[in-house]
Amino acid sequence: MTTVDRLRGASLALPGTEVEVRAGTVAFLMGGEDFAWVTAAGALHLRLPPAETDAALAAHPGGTPLVGDGATVGCVVPLADLDGEAVDTLTRAAWSGRAPERLAADRAASGVADAADTAVAAGVAVVAGVAEVAEVAGVAEVAGVADTTSVTGATEVAYAAGVAGATGATGATGATGGDLPAGIGRPAARALAAAGLTALDRVAGHSAADLPALHGVGPKAVHVLAEALRERGLAFRE
Repeated sequence: MTTVDRLRGASLALPGTEVEVRAGTVAFLMGGEDFAWVTAAGALHLRLPPAETDAALAAHPGGTPLVGDGATVGCVVPLADLDGEAVDTLTRAAWSGRAPERLAADRAASGVADAADTAVAAGVAVVAGVAEVAEVAGVAEVAGVADTTSVTGATEVAYAAGVAGATGATGATGATGGDLPAGIGRPAARALAAAGLTALDRVAGHSAADLPALHGVGPKAVHVLAEALRERGLAFRE
């Protein structure tokens, strides 16, 4: 049986994911669009391509098709029927359907399992010095914050909880283990690392317009990266 905490961890470990709590439903979004959500009754809804939908329904007989605009757009599976590995696989598949194509491809190729994935998936419930994440009747809430507040960025949450120490991160370069310039800032460095973009040659495979889709990567970080690429004789993909 999988908990909402495990689902939250699996979803927020994926770059650019946001979470919203709406009247008893915990929803996970990429680019402002839902890719997964779970109701207070424990029904996990996943937007999936047809092949993944068929595979999910075959693997989980308790599931049913998710229908939108008269067509099957995914599946609904009782969260209690899934183990942690199944939740990880299904949420990655649903996220990939919403993420920018190259970001999803890089994530799949990198196989990154960073500290944020591990800590949140293991059930990190307290974010030290920031907020307490609690479950009330199976619904995630952020203490002292309205239900409609968005909580964005798994790596932000994990590092606030002290996970940065587990990685030995010291500055942008230390956080990624690659050659990214320190001037991009730690939030951008962590976001890039979570997407598998730990080196400038990997960053060069993306356009400047792709990167702001990663929470923590702003215009300043993109400018600093552009300068670093230029010094290496590289450039963003057109």
